[in-house]
Amino acid sequence: FTIWDEARARFERDRVTHEHLKLLAQSPDDPLRLLLDEFGWKRLVITLSQSLAQRWKMRAALQESADTLGSAYRHLYESVAQAYQSHKEINAALDFEDLEERALSLLEDVRVRSKLQDRFRHVLVDEYQDVSHPQHELVHKLHSSGSNRLIVVGDPRQSIYRFRGADFSCFQNTREQ
Repeated sequence: FTIWDEARARFERDRVTHEHLKLLAQSPDDPLRLLLDEFGWKRLVITLSQSLAQRWKMRAALQESADTLGSAYRHLYESVAQAYQSHKEINAALDFEDLEERALSLLEDVRVRSKLQDRFRHVLVDEYQDVSHPQHELVHKLHSSGSNRLIVVGDPRQSIYRFRGADFSCFQNTREQ
């Protein structure tokens, strides 16, 4: 398989989103029409593509949206997300979020997690103020209070990667533990 870097993944997300919306626009249903009227074509493509880049965050946000616009967006997002997933499968490709999701999935297996926790005496993460929730979860699954030490380094004043999903609360929560 191929691992797409961020630039390639962004290009593919944009392309799949645009093509999928064009296909849906040929027989527009009420939800798509509602979203096109609200966002406009270009903004809707950009918004959906960016949403695909942070799938973990979108899943939680979309579960909370109950209004008509939120429901329409959730339906359209799920449709575009499935098209993007199919596109990756056809191309035997993974993006960065896929790698995070697969690593987290592997660590659900107690035997795998224990083996890795025993293998590393120290888990050291630099620039921890810039980790996302999946990365935070990955670090904490690798860390075991009994078999290894967790050391994180970060500066709250230098958190600059919110645009790609970094969440400073991960740093604060780890610091409080």
